[in-house]
This record gives sequence, C-alpha cells and structure tokens, in this order.
Amino acid sequence: VHVCVQVNLAVLPGFRRRRLGHILVEACERLAREDWGYTEMFLYVKKQNTAALCLYYTMGYVCEWQEPVWYKLKNGGQRMQRNPKMFLRKDPL
Repeated sequence: VHVCVQVNLAVLPGFRRRRLGHILVEACERLAREDWGYTEMFLYVKKQNTAALCLYYTMGYVCEWQEPVWYKLKNGGQRMQRNPKMFLRKDPL
C-alpha cells in the first residue's frame, strides 16, 4: 500500500503569520493529487504545536491517532511523553 505522507514542513519564525504554511500545504496537496494520483494525505504534528494544528484543522485534516501520554518501560515502570505526536489525515485531497 502506498500512502502520501507530508514531513518536515516548516516556516521560519520571521516569515510566519503570512499564510505561507497554508500555501505550502496546498502546494503539497496539489502535487500529491495532480502529479502522483493520491487521494489522501497524512502527516504527523506535535500536539503542543497549536498553530500547526489550527492550520491543518481549518484545511480539513482530522486526527486519526495520538501517541499515548504514558509509555510502559521494559522494567515495568512508566515514562511520560512530554510532547506526543498526532497523526492527521485529509481525504479527499
């Protein structure tokens, strides 16, 4: 199964709040749809990155899965994940 995953999209701090993230995501979606024939896009985003989450949600992405906050260790203990990731999906592109 082939899936389209967007990775490492970032805008430098001095260029934020100018819709560049939105433009970049649209360009990725267009390329995936028109050139590669994909109908859906996946991505990971850190849960604390509220600006990115707002962008993706307004563009139609939905959360498919979140990393758990607590992990069990091999020795039976637990560890807290400080900034878990969320797995988002947009379908159709």
